[in-house]
Amino acid sequence: MGLLLTQKINLEHKLVKFLNLWRFSNNILKSSSSQRITLQQTSYDLNKLKNNGKCLLIGNGPNTSEIDLNQFVGSDIDIFTCNHSYKLSCFSKLNPLLHLIIDPKIISGEWNVSMIDKILGLTDTTHVLLDIRWYRHPLLANYIHNHRVNWINPIYFPSAYGALPFKNIYDCYGLNVMLASLSLASNLDYKAIAYCGMNGDGLFRQILDIPSHSFSDDKKDSATSSFYSMIESLTLHQHFMLSWAKLVEELISNGKLVYSLNTIGLLNFNLYTDPHKFKELPD
Repeated sequence: MGLLLTQKINLEHKLVKFLNLWRFSNNILKSSSSQRITLQQTSYDLNKLKNNGKCLLIGNGPNTSEIDLNQFVGSDIDIFTCNHSYKLSCFSKLNPLLHLIIDPKIISGEWNVSMIDKILGLTDTTHVLLDIRWYRHPLLANYIHNHRVNWINPIYFPSAYGALPFKNIYDCYGLNVMLASLSLASNLDYKAIAYCGMNGDGLFRQILDIPSHSFSDDKKDSATSSFYSMIESLTLHQHFMLSWAKLVEELISNGKLVYSLNTIGLLNFNLYTDPHKFKELPD
């Protein structure tokens, strides 16, 4: 059994290396000069926006309600939010630095694109980050020249077993929006990173037909619409979990502090710390 597992991992590793190379080559061929300039602008903007050495990543998982996020209002911590977490009652007061949306539901019609305007209207400074693959999508045409909308390059089949692929600030893992947030925090060289609202069990909740997010009514989607889509989703979820663990391991080995502010969830990795203690950490 151990030998078979090793062979499976080695095979997947080779496959993922090939897919990474193919996607990199494909991006070079297809990306326009305007898109490359746009990504370079993202690197410049994100470096300029970063305020200090600590950041908090807020997800949409049910365990978000476990924490009183009002305690971070007015703090010196850079805050990243994502997707429907703009519905947090304290969102405007938290004044997030970045808000990520990389789920294709925003262009498929499952989510209304007007949520971007709502996010931009809730604060004066929050920047919304979107997938560069949608740069020419007609639904997002109004945001191409918006100075508070930046474009990032999610990598959707990263190697969970090999070296991290990120050489540019705008590159990030794309299997999960919180994984993308953690990638960007790593790229921006934050010294201390905490996360909350990250249960890591959303797919399993969908399979059981119970709410998987705090701020969205979505219960089931295409991930659980058939047996084969469920198997594919479970495989991708495996890559997400391995990629998260790999990135956390890499950050810690490089002297960064990584914490979970939740006591429940699959991705604590014994990293729990009290929110107050995280706030008191020096920059």
